[in-house]
Amino acid sequence: MAIVGAGTIGLLLLQLARRAGSALVAVSRARPERRDLAQRLGADLAIDPVAEDPRERLLAETGGIGVDVAFEAVGAAVTARTAISLRAAAGA
Repeated sequence: MAIVGAGTIGLLLLQLARRAGSALVAVSRARPERRDLAQRLGADLAIDPVAEDPRERLLAETGGIGVDVAFEAVGAAVTARTAISLRAAAGA
């Protein structure tokens, strides 16, 4: 699972994903304090989208597959496009 954004909604989604048993939970957020908090709450990956391409990082971490589920928790067109690009071919 990937979550674009680590505000209140993104962090809640992260905790729900952990409780639901997601094998991998990645969070993408530019603010370092939010990435740190996401990791403390259980994120396997906390990606800085300014320093690296979230899609490339997730493809590397998943053997080129992507994630089954991607959430956009920012509310911007650019982050929605990012979330869509993170999904595997059959992902939601």
